[in-house]
Amino acid sequence: MEELHMDNSGGLNISILAGVETIDNYPIRGLPDAGERFGRARAGMGLYSHVSPPSPGGSAPSDASSNEVVYLLVAEATGLSRIGDRSPNVCVTVSLGETTARTKTRKESTFPLWNELLTVAAPSFPAIANVSLLDVESGPDEPAQRRGSDVSLLSETVLGSCEVPILSELKNGFTDLWYSLKGETGETLVGKVRIAASFDTEVIEQLRKGLTPSLSRQIYVAQETWFIIEPDLEEVGVQFFRNVFAVDEELKQKFGLISDGDDSAEAFRTPALKKHAAIVLKTIGRAVAGLNDVSTLMPLFESLGRSHAKRGVKPEHLEVFLQALLWALEDHLNQKWNDEIRESWQAVFETVRSGLLPGLLELSKE
Repeated sequence: MEELHMDNSGGLNISILAGVETIDNYPIRGLPDAGERFGRARAGMGLYSHVSPPSPGGSAPSDASSNEVVYLLVAEATGLSRIGDRSPNVCVTVSLGETTARTKTRKESTFPLWNELLTVAAPSFPAIANVSLLDVESGPDEPAQRRGSDVSLLSETVLGSCEVPILSELKNGFTDLWYSLKGETGETLVGKVRIAASFDTEVIEQLRKGLTPSLSRQIYVAQETWFIIEPDLEEVGVQFFRNVFAVDEELKQKFGLISDGDDSAEAFRTPALKKHAAIVLKTIGRAVAGLNDVSTLMPLFESLGRSHAKRGVKPEHLEVFLQALLWALEDHLNQKWNDEIRESWQAVFETVRSGLLPGLLELSKE
């Protein structure tokens, strides 16, 4: 892997960040005066940080022993592997010097969101904080933080680990980075974890309050929930069309899949409707699977836009489809449904919408 160097406005190169990988582009939101107080220096894709060289006679910790308190924001992780037929119950442990901190356990997620502030102490600089993501098989949430080496653990499996460099220059700013996880033999895993670090608790607290989940996280949320509904596509598809036709009678006539005035359960079980429902849901599934490279899906979506335009579907009907899909997913996921899943699927649908619109509008121009 190529070394990643961070160049800020002060001209400081930090080669110790070599090996750090980043994904996505992260604006640090929720910091109203960030431009003035912290600055923003970017190195590579997805890295936002500001570390300034210590001024002569300044208060930055030296490389000698100091036990300087370090504040870490464990934000989120993506791309974690499933454990057999289930998603992992994930917590994060951070060890630095003689101190250890631990997040709460996020249940059944390959894309856990913690947004938790942890505190450790660096005995000297530079230092390395050892981070491990653990699958906790059962039991209540662990306390947000524990100190010392006598932590009593439940049955746990290491999902991956990484190292977070702690430099004396953090005294003058912060880092907010994605770190690639490594396996037991040092191999690079698919999973990544996002961690911010600073010596200033106010900086970390503002980052915590302003955390904006990434686009990649929304992709993983949609893909994970798709894994849950995929065995029942026909059922979800039929419910989708129930919702569509309940909201807009005109669309019921345009699709011609059931008889006018017939809202019985049998009417929604006809071979024609079930076949079309399966096609629609499989198309949405292709959108979910291809979110990392949307350009490959656009020809398909444009073609679908043209075919639906011939049925009389208009751009304004897409909002009906969105609401119908969200209601169908909510009904099927039941207690697993939450605001984050809804927002992620809205983002997925916006991708579909942007692909359908050219085809839907093409007919109206002819």
